[in-house]
Amino acid sequence: MQAGSFEEERSLGEDIELTNASASLSILPNNAAKCSGADQDQRRLIGTLNCKDAMANPTGSKRIANPFRPNKCPDNLSAGAAWMCSGNSPDGYCLDFATNGVVGRMTKSAAVQSSTSPTSCQGVTTKAVVAHPHGTGKKVGVLAFKRVKCNTSVPPVCAVYKVVQCITHPTKNQFRSRKEVLATADELKKFAKLAKANAWDNPGTPTASIKLTWRCSDENQGIADGWARAF
Repeated sequence: MQAGSFEEERSLGEDIELTNASASLSILPNNAAKCSGADQDQRRLIGTLNCKDAMANPTGSKRIANPFRPNKCPDNLSAGAAWMCSGNSPDGYCLDFATNGVVGRMTKSAAVQSSTSPTSCQGVTTKAVVAHPHGTGKKVGVLAFKRVKCNTSVPPVCAVYKVVQCITHPTKNQFRSRKEVLATADELKKFAKLAKANAWDNPGTPTASIKLTWRCSDENQGIADGWARAF
């Protein structure tokens, strides 16, 4: 992963990273909770979740309509949005980080359904968060996303995909305090909007990266990484 981000996979019952020393080959691990396809950054983890099959939506719904498709909000969060499952339905949609749901740390779970045509949202729990980790500078915030995909076994076997991007405004304080608990909803939404509009090179693509001037210092990145491990 590029500087400024924290990416983690935890897959129970799946492949882990293996190295064949004699052939000098590195086999990247698969992750069943990460979106698959060329629209995603697959350089560290290979996603096998077919997010595109979770786009059947009720007639008249606007949130699934183009451009609210998984390729428009890749799992690296560079589009300022995350691909969510909508709950007990086969629907998926892009959720913008500058919203009340993300600020409120909303979690959505789709039940594991018995179906002859299962979709990628079945058995999936998703959570997106914009936050100001406790102790980071007043210019610093994070965009964080976690997706858990569980199968139908008893007990279920689950794969976890998590990515947290640490971002700092180059010049201006965005939060009134270094304390996480004092970050307001307005501050968090404003930060998410600024990050979406300014923080990325090639935003919304598999090769997106945080601009050098928007990357967190080593000190703030270390605090954000600790926050990410607990998220």
